[in-house]
Amino acid sequence: MSQKPKEKLEAKPERIIQVKLPMVRNFSTGGGHLPGDTITEGDGPMRMTTKKWQGYAPQNLNVVGHPMPPVPEVSIPRYTGKAEYASRVIFPNMLHVKLLTSPHPRATLKNIDTSRAEKMPGVAYILTYKNAPAKYPLTRDLAYQGELVAFVAADTEDLAEDAVEAIEVEYDVLPFVATIQQVMSPNQPELLRSGQGKGNLILLPLDRPESSATATSAMKHGDVEKGFAEADVVREFSYYFAGARPIPMQPCGSVAKWDGDKLTFWGMAQGVFAQRDQIARGLEIDAEKIHFINKWNGGSFGGISSARLNPWIAYIARMTNRPVRLMFPKDQELSQNSIKPENITTFKVGCRKDGHIIALSHEIRINSGNISGGGGHATIESGRNQTMMYTSQVPHWTSTFYTYKTNTIAQGASRSNTQQEMKWSWEIMMDEMAEVVGLDPLQFRMMHVSKPGTVLFPAADWNHSELSTKFENEGGAVKYDAYASVEVLE
Repeated sequence: MSQKPKEKLEAKPERIIQVKLPMVRNFSTGGGHLPGDTITEGDGPMRMTTKKWQGYAPQNLNVVGHPMPPVPEVSIPRYTGKAEYASRVIFPNMLHVKLLTSPHPRATLKNIDTSRAEKMPGVAYILTYKNAPAKYPLTRDLAYQGELVAFVAADTEDLAEDAVEAIEVEYDVLPFVATIQQVMSPNQPELLRSGQGKGNLILLPLDRPESSATATSAMKHGDVEKGFAEADVVREFSYYFAGARPIPMQPCGSVAKWDGDKLTFWGMAQGVFAQRDQIARGLEIDAEKIHFINKWNGGSFGGISSARLNPWIAYIARMTNRPVRLMFPKDQELSQNSIKPENITTFKVGCRKDGHIIALSHEIRINSGNISGGGGHATIESGRNQTMMYTSQVPHWTSTFYTYKTNTIAQGASRSNTQQEMKWSWEIMMDEMAEVVGLDPLQFRMMHVSKPGTVLFPAADWNHSELSTKFENEGGAVKYDAYASVEVLE
C-alpha cells in the first residue's frame, strides 16, 4: 500500500503575520521638522549623518494592511511545537524540583528538618541553607512572602511535592512593612542594614551628584519658592499607582545536565552570557565549561529574575549526577519575578496667565520591595527623563525621589522598565494643568516639551551624574540633536 506523500509545511500569511523591519537603521527617528533631509548625531568618532524620517515612515516600513509571511526558521518550530523551550527539554532519569517557600512577609529561619522528607520514595536530594554552595548560599533572613526556603529533587513532580509537605520548618516571625503608606508611617520596623539609609529610606553615597541627606536622589534648578511667589496660578496634585507585574506567556523554568565537568543549561531569561557567568560564579567553575542555551523565549516581558535560581539547579544536578528540571507553578513564578513598584507622586505647579509653567515641585515615593541595594528607579535615567521632557523651559523646579525598602517582591525590569510607573503621573498632571489654564492639552505640551535644539540647563544644576556621560555635553550644557517630540504630539 503506497503512502501518501507528506505535505510540506510552509508559513502562510493567514497563519502568522510578521512585521519585517530593516536590520540596519538607515533613517533618523527624530528631528524631522527641521530644515534639510539629513540629520547629524553625535560628536567625534561617533558622529553619524543619516536620512531623516520627515513625518512619514520609509517605504520599507509601510506594512499596514499587507499580509507578510514570517521567517520560516522561527515560525515553523513554534507553530509545530518543536521549538526547544526550556519547558520542553526532557531527559531519561531526570529529576524534578519543587520549591518550599516562606508563607510569611518577614521571618528568620530558625531551623529546618528534612529527615522525614529525605526518606520518602523517589527523593534524591534536598537543598537548604545547611548544604547550599558556599559562594551561592540560601538566606535564613526571609524578606517577603514567597522567599526560597528549600529545593526538593525527586523522580517525579508529585513525589517532590509530597516531600516538600513533609519538611518541618521553624520560623521566627518578625514585624513587617509592605505598603507605601506603611513605610511612610512612624514606628515601622527598620529593614535596611547600617550604611544603606535611614529607617527604610535608601540613601546614596554623598559623593554622588544626585545624592541627598534626606532623599534617595534630588535634582533642581533655579529658586522654586521664588517661582511660586511669581506665579499667577498655583495648583497641587497627588497620584497613586498600585504597582503591576508582567506575566510571562511561557512557563518559567530551567534544565541542567552535566557531562563530566561540563554543564549544559537550558534557561529562560533575556540574555545568555550574564546568566552563564552567574552560574560560573555561584559554583566557582570556569564559565567556558558552561553551555547556556536560551534560543527560544515565549515572552518574558523583562521580569524573569527567576534566573537567580539557576546556580542552585545546576548545583543539584552536579550533586546527584542526574539531569535536573525546575518548572514553576504560577504562584511561585510570580513571586520570583520582578515587578513595577507601588508609588505616590505629588506635584506643585505654578503658571503664568498665558499657561507657561514657571515653578514646579515634583516628588515621588517608591515602594521598591526587597531591593538588594542602590536607589532603584531613583537612579535610573529612564525613570527620570520626564523631568527633562517638560522642565527644560521651566526656570524654577525641583524633582525628588524617595525609594523605600519593604517586605514585598523587589522592583525591577518589567516591560519598559521605569517608564510607565514613573511617567504616567506627569502626563496626567499636564492634562489637568492644561485644563486649569484653559489650554488644549496638546497645545500646553507644545509650549513646554523639549525639542531638537533645546539646550538643557548645565548638568551641574541638575545634580545629575548621567547627563554629562550618557548625553552629549558641551561646555557643561546638554543640547538635543534629535528628539521626536513634535512629530509624536502632532
